Amino acid sequence: MLDRLRSDIQFAVMSLFAGCAVLGILPFAVYRFARGEWVAGVMDSVIVVLISLPVWHAMRTGRNTGAALFQVAMISLSVVVASEILGRNGMLWAYASLLANFFLAERRIALGASLFVIVSIVFSGSGFPDDTERMSFAVTATLVCLYAFIFAARTDTQRRQLEALASHDPLTGAGNRRLLERELAEAVSSFARRPRPVGLALIDLDHFKAVNDRFGHEAGDRVLADFASIARGSLRKLDRLYRLGGEEFVLLLPSTPPVGLPTALEKLQEALRGQLAWEGHVITVSIGAASLHAGETWPEWLARADAALYRAKHAGRDRCEIDRDPSAHTGSHEVPAERRLNRPNGRNGDSALH
Repeated sequence: MLDRLRSDIQFAVMSLFAGCAVLGILPFAVYRFARGEWVAGVMDSVIVVLISLPVWHAMRTGRNTGAALFQVAMISLSVVVASEILGRNGMLWAYASLLANFFLAERRIALGASLFVIVSIVFSGSGFPDDTERMSFAVTATLVCLYAFIFAARTDTQRRQLEALASHDPLTGAGNRRLLERELAEAVSSFARRPRPVGLALIDLDHFKAVNDRFGHEAGDRVLADFASIARGSLRKLDRLYRLGGEEFVLLLPSTPPVGLPTALEKLQEALRGQLAWEGHVITVSIGAASLHAGETWPEWLARADAALYRAKHAGRDRCEIDRDPSAHTGSHEVPAERRLNRPNGRNGDSALH
């Protein structure tokens, strides 16, 4: 429970608001029961139960989204009902509910729920002594809703930026090894559920070490960034590019049958041959590719592509080799792939330069 509260922010927020409901509303229920205000006491008790139930559901099932939406609905509806029954005392909880909605749900849903609360209370609330106070509530509640929306939008932007930093290589913009492993695992899992052709290619820049040795590491960085830019320009939107380390990249090609894999990779190589260069020196790439087969794990799939890349480099470079046999090139060829995944993000490469 404590580990999930630390790692799952949405569950932590749901639990926080449920705890606040217990601590903030339950004493009022006890007080009202003591004064004989049975309707108000029962209503407070029901609100606490309805806000707490989604946390129990999320804790048992591990699913947050539906539980959070239910909690938003219960908080919003409870405030509207409370404003009708308790008048001004019930309406005071509206501000807390407006903020809670934006912490619990996606901001468009939260905005809709919050506007429902404001409109319902303004047009049917019985706790306003006159129209001036009614309009004052409408304006102040709308401002709270607006500020919460802006805060949620800014927070979402920052979250996306942090996710991008955590999953993408800052130099090339390609996915990093963490994202590569996750999305390869997802591709294998999706293939097991509903087999659709998917290809994988390992790409190595030929003689890249010579670029660093001759022109410096800034030139090498520029070449890597240019490679990623050219590659993205020649790929489809659904294709994914990752930087494995140094001058090695991985390309994931969804919905690409084995017969279409050579065509897609030759198109990429032609684009690189025509555009990737430094100081007049054309920089080529070697590619090893493999289509996913049933029953494979993603490391086995990657190992076959790695073995094909090994053959491409030893056959003269600037070429593409495709592994077509799911039973071949295993065993000792799994070592280079494992080495690539575990080594530091440094540059290796060949020492010669075209």
